[in-house]
Amino acid sequence: MKLLATKHETERTCMYCRKALIGRTDKKFCSNFCRNTFNNRKNGELPESVRNINNILRKNRRILANGSLDGNGTRVGRRLLEEQGFSFVYHTELEQLPDGRVARYCYDYSYLLSDEGDWVIIRKPSH
Repeated sequence: MKLLATKHETERTCMYCRKALIGRTDKKFCSNFCRNTFNNRKNGELPESVRNINNILRKNRRILANGSLDGNGTRVGRRLLEEQGFSFVYHTELEQLPDGRVARYCYDYSYLLSDEGDWVIIRKPSH
């Protein structure tokens, strides 16, 4: 039994090269090459300062992920984070806690200063 394609399905084209798409209805690109090229060009349009900040944030997240051994409040010294290239200037979010401390977030990781002077790294639970 052959299923007929609807008009909507036949009009779907690759977002990069505009070739007809075959397959899943949510498919946007005809190949990995087109997907990568499209995204690289799109990201290349960002001003250099934005790209630099995004790179710093990604590096910060990697450092926090590596430092969060168990995900439940790993304590790390400021010096160790700085030696790994962590930048305390950039974060994605701030949260005022009920005890008055401020938790800084870098995507899905928070880090806050403990009473002892160490930084406590906690990963947000995924939804």
